[in-house]
Amino acid sequence: MFYRTLITSVLGIVLCTACLAGSTWAWFSVSITSSENVLTAANFSGTVEITADGETIAVSTEGCSHVAALAAGREYNIILTAEGQAAGYARVTSGEKNHYTPPLFDDGVFSFTIIPKEDTTIRICFIWGTYSGEPDILDGGTLQL
Repeated sequence: MFYRTLITSVLGIVLCTACLAGSTWAWFSVSITSSENVLTAANFSGTVEITADGETIAVSTEGCSHVAALAAGREYNIILTAEGQAAGYARVTSGEKNHYTPPLFDDGVFSFTIIPKEDTTIRICFIWGTYSGEPDILDGGTLQL
């Protein structure tokens, strides 16, 4: 009776050792390869075109912003063209005040008019994602600065 219990215990130890060795070998020898899965990060950017009385206004680029100087009392037509594989929005900054567009999509064209009350510099920045508030620039609308 004692030998039967001893043999069962030894067989259990051998079986546990074999399982431990097998799982250790599997852990260190596994590899995953796939040429079918390609990870690509989404990007979002855009171009800015500003005209006033048929004249194109110079727009410079500083970091993520498109910068333009606007004179008081003139009517500026602004065309934003979204580019990239993702959606986003544009933030228009004049002084300390920010204004936001609704979502812009790839190759989408968004236009609006700005009439500044005083000479100002605007910054237009294209931002990936969705604006969390209510956009205050409407397509075809007018923004009074």
